[in-house]
Amino acid sequence: MANNRQFCRRMKDYYAILSCTPMSSAADIKKQYRLLAQRYHPDKNPGDAYAAAAFQDIKEAYETLTQPDRKEAWLQERWLRQVHNIDHSETAPLTPDLILKKLLRLDRTISSMDVFRMDQVGCADDLVNILSDRHLNCLLQFNERDINQTIVQFVLSCARPLDYPYLEALWPRLFRLAEDDPKLIRLIEETRTAKKRKQQQEKLTVPFVLLITLLLCAMIFWVSR
Repeated sequence: MANNRQFCRRMKDYYAILSCTPMSSAADIKKQYRLLAQRYHPDKNPGDAYAAAAFQDIKEAYETLTQPDRKEAWLQERWLRQVHNIDHSETAPLTPDLILKKLLRLDRTISSMDVFRMDQVGCADDLVNILSDRHLNCLLQFNERDINQTIVQFVLSCARPLDYPYLEALWPRLFRLAEDDPKLIRLIEETRTAKKRKQQQEKLTVPFVLLITLLLCAMIFWVSR
């Protein structure tokens, strides 16, 4: 189960990001890096957040493929995925659009689950990963309010079948993404309050049902005497 969950996350294809192949020499990789880094460098694309995101991926790919320890760890995971016939590689830089696409895939997955048998801990972890520090920094940096609003709404939708105790780590991340948007903040607060109230009601339901059962049993016993 743990391995399957590990492979569910997407893995960057560093060769594809640098337009190289596993057969490319160190000189070829360096040449491609210089060419792409020059094209997407922030100094040449001032104010372009998408170019900055592409530059970060290019830099990460070059550093991974030229540092033996990092390259070996990356190649090992890549090989394991090939052995298990799992292709979750991605070449697109980290942008709000990419984060939203990941969330939509997760929403489809959770929507198809049996709510009585679903792994609530795993689903909650997936939601927190969608709003990881790296993803949040990206969303706040781009500051595309429409996408941020959509992401908050879909995260709350994904969280609907999950119980309140599993979502503690999610609320501060949602509030951080909402920033100063009063509508989003109110939506998050209302959802959190409703879930907390539901949890409290469920805690009271069990002893109430037991009490009613005992009273009924006592009445039946009294009548039957």
